[in-house]
Amino acid sequence: MPTLVTRALLYGCSSIPSLFFYILTEKYHGTPNSILVMIAVAQVLLPISFDGAGILADNAVLAVLSVTLGAGMAFYIRDIWKCGGDLEKKRTLPPFYFVLARWNENTPSSRSISTTTAAAAKTHDVPDDVRKPPSVSVIRQDSQWWLLQSLGYMLLSVPVMSFFDGLLRVCQLPPDTETTSYWHRLPPPWQTLAYHLMAGFTLHLHVGIVEVLYRLFLTLRLAIFSAIWSSSTTMSTKLKTLLDCYDVTYRFISQPAIFDKPWLAHSAYNLWSERWHQIFRPGFMKLAYQPVRALFATSTATDNKNRNTMALMGRMTATMAVYVASGLLHDYILVIMMGYSTIQSYPGMLGQQTMFFILQGIASIVSAPGTPWSYWWANMPNWMARLLTLVWIIYTAPIFVDPYLRIGLHKEAEVPLYPRSFDPYIGFLCPYGSISL
Repeated sequence: MPTLVTRALLYGCSSIPSLFFYILTEKYHGTPNSILVMIAVAQVLLPISFDGAGILADNAVLAVLSVTLGAGMAFYIRDIWKCGGDLEKKRTLPPFYFVLARWNENTPSSRSISTTTAAAAKTHDVPDDVRKPPSVSVIRQDSQWWLLQSLGYMLLSVPVMSFFDGLLRVCQLPPDTETTSYWHRLPPPWQTLAYHLMAGFTLHLHVGIVEVLYRLFLTLRLAIFSAIWSSSTTMSTKLKTLLDCYDVTYRFISQPAIFDKPWLAHSAYNLWSERWHQIFRPGFMKLAYQPVRALFATSTATDNKNRNTMALMGRMTATMAVYVASGLLHDYILVIMMGYSTIQSYPGMLGQQTMFFILQGIASIVSAPGTPWSYWWANMPNWMARLLTLVWIIYTAPIFVDPYLRIGLHKEAEVPLYPRSFDPYIGFLCPYGSISL
């Protein structure tokens, strides 16, 4: 019971800034931007005051929610500022809590495009005469197929997640992981690199399982709605709800895979800009890249050479701003998970995430197309570029993974209710041997 009370208090207190922001933006228009900015800052800083009061999983959720809602508030404030004194335009802005759609707002909406034109829709080549809402029968047919696909993905995830989560359960940590800073364990032996590579891959599989679960929820909801409401549905409210549900599901399913074969990356730039998950890319573009890039206005340059130099400097600085922001975000999540008092007892941990992303930012700039160094990668055999990228990730990934292992996240990283059937048989794969079960 105390744990339930603590969880309720943590989640309840974290929602207070969002509640105030909702009231001031949805009920009372005209609130000064300075007030809204202070509420957005409070939304991000409030979880720090909890000092790790909850369990690791809850604290991680609180951190991600706070950052996500804070970003939604930032987007809303930015849009309010762009509206100027146009009150009517301000009233038509989407609410700040629509943040998940805003992170991916560059993806075109599928509304009024039936599945029969899906291929054309992806290429933005849909004739005007087919831009109409899909019929209920089409929605029902699509929902059944999408649900079948989601169930297939869910079934496939059971053996995959059971196997890799089992490795985290049965494999011993590299020596001194829980007591010594990673910087004092350099250079790492191959067993440590192998363990960190396995652990990092497994922890990121949990990002993929969230996508699978959310996909199952959306398709199941759509299937239920389309089954309840027959093709004779004429009630406008029900039909609108069904179309909205179809649109949300279509948008999510039409998104590219969350990971695009990262093992085929031929440069750090290719990995982080195209093949790794791009969930937060639009947000970082708006809040970090574009504002910094704007500081290097090429219009003030006196000639083409200076203009090109300014453009390159702007691109490089803005790129580093994104990686620094990403690093600070991950360090923030660690602080929320552990608490600012506890994390100080882990020497060298704070700032480790930011250091990892700074290194990846430098590597991305060096390997990015259009930079003075890009010819090295452009003229390199593809197999060699992939090999160098793989070696780079293998040697730098432990900087990112190690803090999560030191705080014991690997002990809680398992999908609930999934079987542990592989555990007794996979110990031979552990670089440092298995734990006695």
